Amino acid sequence: MNKVECKCQIWNCSKSVSALYTDFYTDYSFLEELQRLKKVEIKEVPLEFCTLHLVPLDKTTIRFYDRLENKNRKTLENLNQQENASSKKQKKEEQSEQF
Repeated sequence: MNKVECKCQIWNCSKSVSALYTDFYTDYSFLEELQRLKKVEIKEVPLEFCTLHLVPLDKTTIRFYDRLENKNRKTLENLNQQENASSKKQKKEEQSEQF
């Protein structure tokens, strides 16, 4: 179990973090494929409203997260482009106000 202390709500820490995608609400095909490959290694933890599946990360399973990584890279690139455009616009406005 991870023990983490945060001074803020995780989802409110930054735009970049809150914009990232997770596979928390993925469809069953993701889990079914992992179970087909790693059935005996996946631990199931029954909780009140769901079952948590603990999947070991190794060379086989890590590739399942590639699509998520690619999607998040694109998301972060778009955010950076928007922030850069916004800061350039703000600098232009500040310069025009000085004259």
